[in-house]
Amino acid sequence: MVNVRERRSTPSGAEREARKVFREAEAKEALSDYAKAQKAFYENRERLKAERLAREAKSRETDDLASKLAECAREARHQAALLPQGPVRDALLEKAKQYEAQLPNDSTYTTPVVQR
Repeated sequence: MVNVRERRSTPSGAEREARKVFREAEAKEALSDYAKAQKAFYENRERLKAERLAREAKSRETDDLASKLAECAREARHQAALLPQGPVRDALLEKAKQYEAQLPNDSTYTTPVVQR
């Protein structure tokens, strides 16, 4: 068996220069791809963050409004419970029903029912 080794030739100056330029171009392309991916990731993250903050703000507003409506309904029912039968009591109970009609369908905001 004969070992034949091909002799490596030393690259010429032009070949070295061409390889250097090619490596630099590849590196710039890789950095450019990385920068594009980073920019897309950052923009998507910012978009999702803005959407989440908007949802949370809307939820807080809804909760605040619902809490206020529930409190008004409870107060109207409480005041109605203190009054004797009559038009004022009926008006307070009607007002409580109007407040409760505006509440979201959530058991968190329910008010106790006053017996007539």
